[in-house]
Amino acid sequence: MIKHLLFLVSTVLAVQIPLFSQMVCWEESFEETPEGWTLQENWTFIPGSLYMYYYPVVANYDFSALSPEILLPSNTGELVVSQFLSMYEPNVTTEKSQISVISGQDETVLWLYENKEGSWGAPEGSELRLPLYEYAGQTIQIRFRSWGPTTDAWWDWSIFNVEITALYDNDLLASAVYGPTRIKVNETATWEIKVTNTGLNPQSEYDVRLFSYRSGELLGSVYVNTTLNPGQSGLYEIPWTATVVQNTCLYGVVVTQNDDYLVNNSTPSHFLRIEPDENFSILFWDNDNGLETVENPESGSLEESQEGLLKALNYAGIQYDYTHSLPADLLSYDAVISTLGCYCYS
Repeated sequence: MIKHLLFLVSTVLAVQIPLFSQMVCWEESFEETPEGWTLQENWTFIPGSLYMYYYPVVANYDFSALSPEILLPSNTGELVVSQFLSMYEPNVTTEKSQISVISGQDETVLWLYENKEGSWGAPEGSELRLPLYEYAGQTIQIRFRSWGPTTDAWWDWSIFNVEITALYDNDLLASAVYGPTRIKVNETATWEIKVTNTGLNPQSEYDVRLFSYRSGELLGSVYVNTTLNPGQSGLYEIPWTATVVQNTCLYGVVVTQNDDYLVNNSTPSHFLRIEPDENFSILFWDNDNGLETVENPESGSLEESQEGLLKALNYAGIQYDYTHSLPADLLSYDAVISTLGCYCYS
């Protein structure tokens, strides 16, 4: 049985329940081909998206992409879809698109779109938030479906990210470490850790700690006994003196006794280079042929051979001289880094 739920419900509930009280409890970004999905005809996966394409052109089509089964927690919040629907408007007639949730034998339409309204969202993806509160504790599947006279009314439907949120009474988020990325050995510096109260209740009496990934050492901490209200963020300073020359990463942790969601209690890493108390000189000799032959593992795009090396040096805060022509005298340099690129010999 298919039921229809007006999209207005999502807007009303979003007003009633603050977005800062919702954290992601399930997510699919499609960076790699996921398991458990069922795709029909023109649906496919490409790196970074679930994708429905107009070709091959099919008349009187009805194609779906169905998620694996998802067990929802008892505090389920919303379904959040980042997507872009691109229409070939001269050919659009009565084609439709919808997002629905399947629970047992029932299917409920959460979102219905008339393709004649034109393209939906931004090319990089726009968020659509849909309520899942009534399915808390149930096992569900998410269906993306389009049907109509011809797929030639489309360019494509790109779904970049699908996530399900949960609501928490008590939740502190440690989101970032701010501070220097390069210091000298025996130098003292200060880093700030950002903590946000993403729960529904005010929070106080918690520890904010700074760690080193390389050694696992606790570098410092601060005890907070002031109140952090829902949606409010705080920056907490922790000084530390570096005693060993090394490259490492720092990360922050927030610790409290009543946190309902521990997954978000650690920040992403923050790179730090600890340099010796001496100067050294580096020459970077870019001697390739200017062709983009190296694949960037993060973006999948091709780059010139020097791009990754320069990014690593810049990220580490290492100073260097850059040249396309090798100087006759290299005695002033402690190290020379060179790229040669790809050449053909005949």
